[in-house]
Amino acid sequence: MRADILATEAFTYTAEVRPLAAQPGAYSFSIASRWAGAKNPDAQQLALQVTLDGAGLLALRSLIDAVVAP
Repeated sequence: MRADILATEAFTYTAEVRPLAAQPGAYSFSIASRWAGAKNPDAQQLALQVTLDGAGLLALRSLIDAVVAP
């Protein structure tokens, strides 16, 4: 699954979570950016990529929930 987490006319951050077929129970979590003023404005630049298990994803969700909806 993929979602834009910040989008303006010129700049976009996109988050993606996908299961890893080669490692059952593991997920790839990444954040990439795109800048409209770049030489190739359609190219994404990887800002973060980590491999997490389900517990790691749930911990990330709990952290976000605690900050956004205290």
